[in-house]
Amino acid sequence: MPLLFSKHAVFASGILIFMGMAPATLLAEEVTEVRAASLSFAGDPTDIFWHRFQKTLGERPDTTLRLTLLTRGELGAEENILPALRRGRVQVASFTSSGMEGAVPEFGLFLAPYLFESFEEVDFVVDNFLTPMITELCVEVGIEMLGWYDEGWRNIFSQAPVLEPGDLRNYRMRALQSLASQMFLQILDADVIPLAFSEVLTGLQTGLVNGGEAGNYFYVASSLAEEAPHFTRTQHAYSLGVIAANKRWFDGLDGRDQRALKASVPPVTFVRQLMRATAERTLAALSTKPVQVHHLGAAEKSRWRLQTQVTHGMLIERIGGRAQELYDLIQAGRRAFAEHER
Repeated sequence: MPLLFSKHAVFASGILIFMGMAPATLLAEEVTEVRAASLSFAGDPTDIFWHRFQKTLGERPDTTLRLTLLTRGELGAEENILPALRRGRVQVASFTSSGMEGAVPEFGLFLAPYLFESFEEVDFVVDNFLTPMITELCVEVGIEMLGWYDEGWRNIFSQAPVLEPGDLRNYRMRALQSLASQMFLQILDADVIPLAFSEVLTGLQTGLVNGGEAGNYFYVASSLAEEAPHFTRTQHAYSLGVIAANKRWFDGLDGRDQRALKASVPPVTFVRQLMRATAERTLAALSTKPVQVHHLGAAEKSRWRLQTQVTHGMLIERIGGRAQELYDLIQAGRRAFAEHER
């Protein structure tokens, strides 16, 4: 299928003199539309990220690429955006771990319970160990990785208090379309019901489910707090994501445009700070709502960890591919982080 992007001629009028501008910059040039897809809410971290990306790319004099944003759900959820990217109907997109799992099963490993212990550990392992392998895995399925994207810690929301692992026994829990999410809940003997993100609120309202997993921001922004007023900070999984491009389209760009596109992606440090600051503000704001936030102590969190980490080996076996290699790489990174912190 041909890649879909349009060009609109934009002509300069008069004689323009740009001091210090590279000779390659043209006075009369074509603007190339790049369709970008994501799922965000107005003013949320993802929305802010994409508008910064659009502005930075739009201000570069060394490329004709310009982003057209379809980032507020115009294409639907990630399960719709991924095939659109791979078929070239959009050229760039952002995905969470669970979203990428449909193309690269190894991404499912990132949502393994208690794979990471802290922000600092996540950042160290990602920045120093994971990028080359993840880039290779993406290339194998026709995706060009442009950068990392963070969603943050996942926690549990519920209609009744959930403080101990045993509290989820026979409890109707929505699972992500992710193997790790489903295994995490299954090992806790929950009644596991996979649902698309768009169906969760209705599921809570009708009693189809009584709880699920979410980050701080999306718990509030999606109105889940109104239907499930208990939020337990298990911090059991860290959702990593990527900014990606259709590789066939990307390879068709000249080197100048490729470099300009990659250089315009907001750095992962910007993404992390934005996501984490928003998550903390959201958590603080919950105190003004009829929501009970349950903070787990070290002993309580240890019980969750001990009961659910057994899923790591199960995940590696089910995922197959290079899952064991990726897991070993993560563990090597964690050991290096521990040495680094001493």
